[in-house]
Amino acid sequence: MSRYRLKRTTPPTLEPITVAEAMAHCRMDTNSEEAWMTSAIETARQWIEDRCNVTLLTTGWTLTLDDFPNRCGAASALDIDRIILPRCPVQSVTAITYVDTDGTTQTIDSADYTLDAASDIDASVGPAFGETWPTVRDQRNAVVVTYVAGWTLPALVPQAFRHAMRLLVGHWNENREATLTGTISKEIEFAVEALVGPHSLTSVG
Repeated sequence: MSRYRLKRTTPPTLEPITVAEAMAHCRMDTNSEEAWMTSAIETARQWIEDRCNVTLLTTGWTLTLDDFPNRCGAASALDIDRIILPRCPVQSVTAITYVDTDGTTQTIDSADYTLDAASDIDASVGPAFGETWPTVRDQRNAVVVTYVAGWTLPALVPQAFRHAMRLLVGHWNENREATLTGTISKEIEFAVEALVGPHSLTSVG
């Protein structure tokens, strides 16, 4: 399969941890730095999502390919027609469009493909029984899959991710510059890695 391009199109409206939770972890009793804390929480979430190739809370994604798998090839016969969807867990596929051989953008009927999202760690979409992917024009970005991924509520996000976010925010709160003087940060790095490492997924494409 040709290498995919992935873009976050709709960010989450919530964060896995609240400002109050982060402040409590940092033992802060004032709201004077609420703006800083809000930014740190968002940054910690994005760091974990990028590190582990996951989506923590409901987010819209756009996956762009040059062709469908049946023309690009696949790693195994079992998955030959399936498009791997990064950044699980996947909730739903919004639309699949493609540019036909005449150069016209077409939308595939949702009844003509199926989503396999039975797992929180991988998901794919493929043709429904008896269907095949259509032929597309030979050009870049001919196939576009839009979908929604992430857990629906903060309470459903695995606790390991939530606690790793608290550790990151706490570390950044104590060390607000790009460099440290007279100390190192290996202990906090190991603690975060111990939490998120088992959940890390290999990027596809």
